[in-house]
Amino acid sequence: MSVALEKEQVEEAFGFNAPAFLKKVKDEVGVGKVRLVFDGDKSRAHAIHVGEICQIHLPTREAIQRERGFDAKTAIAKQKAALAEESCHCREHETDHNEAVVTCTIKMMKKHMTPEELELPYIKEKVRRLEMSPERVEKLQPLPS
Repeated sequence: MSVALEKEQVEEAFGFNAPAFLKKVKDEVGVGKVRLVFDGDKSRAHAIHVGEICQIHLPTREAIQRERGFDAKTAIAKQKAALAEESCHCREHETDHNEAVVTCTIKMMKKHMTPEELELPYIKEKVRRLEMSPERVEKLQPLPS
């Protein structure tokens, strides 16, 4: 069952204007139709294609704080990073963290997140994990000597 939420309800659930943030990122990466789905119970985001629509499931700030023990600022940064990452997965029609997805995700995070958010330990660790993802690392060419 789909329920339309008012802007204030969305901002309360996510802690920021998630649809506006998503629109900036999706437009920049070139993803067509996107539906943002409110997942209140899980702290992990994911995306699936439903026909022509990329459906991004995003947890609430409260779910992230409850499951991960994050403060509100870190939970919001996690949501923004997830929107960037899932938009890139949508663009590439790819579930792995390959070179295209990783490069796109990090670029969108750096462009659309605040400098303070990018300095949070969770976000720094996320970027490090993305850069070292096995799907990406195994395809990287060794640097010439």
